[in-house]
Amino acid sequence: MNVKRRNSPLFLAILGISGLLCLFGLLWLSPPAEAGVISGTPTLQATPSPSGGWSDLLQVTPFAYTDPLPEPVESPLDGTYAKVDPSWPQWWLCRRCADYRPAGGIWKLQFDQGVMRIYYDVTGWHSLASFTVSGDRLTLFNDPYCGEKGEYKWKLKDGQLELAVINDSCSFQLRGRNLSEQPWPACPAPDSPQQGQQPPGCADNPPPPAAPAPADLPVTVTAHGGDSRFFENPPDTIAFANGLADSQPEGIHVTYHSESIPFGLNRVLWWKGDWIEASTDRPFTAMGVQFMGDPQTGWARVLFDGVEVWRGNTTDIWSKAGRHGGYIEISGFEQGPHTLRAESLGFDYHPVPVASFGFSEQESVNSVAVVSRTAQIDGATLVYVPAGQFLMGSGRADPEAEQDEKPQHSPSLDAYWIDRTEVTNAMYARCVEAGDCTAPMHSSRYSQPEYAEHPVSGVTWFQAGEYCRWAGRRLPTEAEWEKAARGTDGRLYPWGNTAPDAKLLNFGKEVNDTTPVGNYPAGASPYGALDMAGNVWEWVADGYDPSYYADAPTTNPPGGTTANQRVVRGGAWGVDARAVRAANRFWAFPGRNDTDGFRCAVNDGYK
Repeated sequence: MNVKRRNSPLFLAILGISGLLCLFGLLWLSPPAEAGVISGTPTLQATPSPSGGWSDLLQVTPFAYTDPLPEPVESPLDGTYAKVDPSWPQWWLCRRCADYRPAGGIWKLQFDQGVMRIYYDVTGWHSLASFTVSGDRLTLFNDPYCGEKGEYKWKLKDGQLELAVINDSCSFQLRGRNLSEQPWPACPAPDSPQQGQQPPGCADNPPPPAAPAPADLPVTVTAHGGDSRFFENPPDTIAFANGLADSQPEGIHVTYHSESIPFGLNRVLWWKGDWIEASTDRPFTAMGVQFMGDPQTGWARVLFDGVEVWRGNTTDIWSKAGRHGGYIEISGFEQGPHTLRAESLGFDYHPVPVASFGFSEQESVNSVAVVSRTAQIDGATLVYVPAGQFLMGSGRADPEAEQDEKPQHSPSLDAYWIDRTEVTNAMYARCVEAGDCTAPMHSSRYSQPEYAEHPVSGVTWFQAGEYCRWAGRRLPTEAEWEKAARGTDGRLYPWGNTAPDAKLLNFGKEVNDTTPVGNYPAGASPYGALDMAGNVWEWVADGYDPSYYADAPTTNPPGGTTANQRVVRGGAWGVDARAVRAANRFWAFPGRNDTDGFRCAVNDGYK
């Protein structure tokens, strides 16, 4: 028998060396397409490289491309500013596309002791330069996007910074347009009493919209990942969101907000209140709205006959090959006139591309359904696992199968919901702050801000249970965990039967640390659960019994009852491929913890 292992665009060329330095500087500022590891870091850089976010940009200083760096002294315009540009946003990912050109959404600007930083929130484009101030004159230089200096007149008026261009040809004068086109509201200092009244864009992480869609609906709502046009059983009729009125299918009428953006066959919603809807009185049995876009898309909600039936981040429904989104389908309604409407929530000013509306005559579309909802107490996203049988354990087809995974059997489970991701350090901290949980005793990551969205680890089985009870849920049983991880077809891994690799999960010491939850969407389970393999081991409710499967109940098996050992599932960042199989079982003492985390579950029908 195998032994169980738990291992545990521009910048203008400058003559000679200056031009070469600008090139290296531009490469340094542009984050790579796949991850936050920056290559080509200049040897003279004074502080760590950014990974693309505003908080990382705050840690770096300019390179002396054209002039020596100025003395780090305070200036009268030092501070952070943010504006919401009302023009159309740039929602496609292009590392150099922004180049200061005005684009809709949040822009941040900071002047800090000789360093100017600028950041475009939608795509993460950013740059920085040196600056000096003399009277009401501002001079910009050492900008990797241009070799020329920029001269401005500045003033602070009613809490807003106003910049007027005197002379600036940088990036075909785009820098001057961007900086001077509208005032920049000042962001309050961290210790200011006005912190709770920040202008839009000042907050680092705006909270997601509250009030999830109601659970008790007279219709069935299903979120299908991917493009419904290419499903095995696609919608019978498709009305494109930006199709001409005379080209729409008979009996279907599509209308939209006048400020939504035409983009090919799509309509792009992005300003709060932008909407598009399709109405019909044809006798369809199901209808849906197709969201499809790049990683920079945002939050939307769907209304059926005026009632909100779904809301969420459109990027979270599905992700594959750089494309995100999915099909929100409504079924189970009576025939008659109906209207399906999509609205942008616009809380973070990220665009929402709507591709089409779909209509089915006989049955719903055929796709693996991802149905989700948001928990009230801790804000966790839960995915739905329907009732029924599934293949549990390992059979002869798995050469890595171990004795405690046999015999393979087919228990039946009631429907339930399970957390889409592992509980994070930030989520767990809320329970600690509420006085219902105790802090992890064996975690070096828990109190570090950079690990806030990583899974909590170093918690005991008892602490995991305390959190789930505080959140109104419970630990999943071993059977519930395995069904959520592999579905009903007996697959070896959450994503299927292909061998694990670094694009699917965090394992094998590829990262040699935990990673943020949800970092591997390609490794999702059939129900949309993420990180069911790798990252951290996950506590389940069961006591460990190596021979339990031989006599386990056929309906809702509760698991072993031993109090000395508890089951952990899914493997962790340091284990090999054998340990991340969906059927793999391991145990730990309930008070012992190192790479152990957890997720919660709850019965169907909870409020």
